[in-house]
Amino acid sequence: MVVSAEKNLKTLFRNDVHINDKLKGVNQWQKITMDSYFPDNLKDNTIVKIYFWNPGKKNIFVDDFTVEIF
Repeated sequence: MVVSAEKNLKTLFRNDVHINDKLKGVNQWQKITMDSYFPDNLKDNTIVKIYFWNPGKKNIFVDDFTVEIF
């Protein structure tokens, strides 16, 4: 899972979690959480991206994906 903040094609902030490191088993749903704290100096027109990056050839399944901002 990746959270990034970008402006003018430059990455200003990036946080990621390797899902494989969090898995406790296979063929079962598991809850995985991630916290990200953005720097205070990000401008209003910064683009925030939240996504799953899968460089492998196997499918991944994501269900009940929730983003909370506060």
